[in-house]
Amino acid sequence: MVKILLVLALPEEGNIQAHFPIVYTGCGKINATMKLMEAIHLHQPKWVINYGSAGGITLPKGSLVSVTHFFQHDMNAQILGFKPYQTPFDDAPIMIEVPNKFENTLGPGKKIGSGDHFVSQGEDFPFDLVDMEAFALAKVCSTLHVPFSCIKYISDGANNQGHEDWKNNVGSGWLQFLDLCNVLEQDIHDW
Repeated sequence: MVKILLVLALPEEGNIQAHFPIVYTGCGKINATMKLMEAIHLHQPKWVINYGSAGGITLPKGSLVSVTHFFQHDMNAQILGFKPYQTPFDDAPIMIEVPNKFENTLGPGKKIGSGDHFVSQGEDFPFDLVDMEAFALAKVCSTLHVPFSCIKYISDGANNQGHEDWKNNVGSGWLQFLDLCNVLEQDIHDW
């Protein structure tokens, strides 16, 4: 059993030894779901924290933000009468919301849309940022009743330059995140 389990998609996002166990899921919602389910079973964490890169829709590159609202932006069954982002015949909510445990350090929580494609067309989303895993991770934790938090580093502008910006910036926020982990370690020392 561990107190905190860090979950990242790729070692490129952060591969320096942290104070907590790290699980790398690989890209996409399916990989994220499978790896996190395995890791929760193995480690039985008291808290899961996802850190990773994301494309900014309303946020500038270089921002480190707390995410509290999660959507699945590539789920579209409107032709069948379902709402945007709603999974057909699933009782789970369209949006998953988690408490903002980082409001004092990172400000108000942001909205993220997760999907299984790299957003590069400047699509008109009602989110602050986009990624490929966060919704799946939030849903696993919600389903298994494990507290979940999400911190994202804005590596690109989710536009036609996004793929190049992501390659250049994917690991740039890791040291900022580690500083945040040092504060976390002090805060949870007495758990």
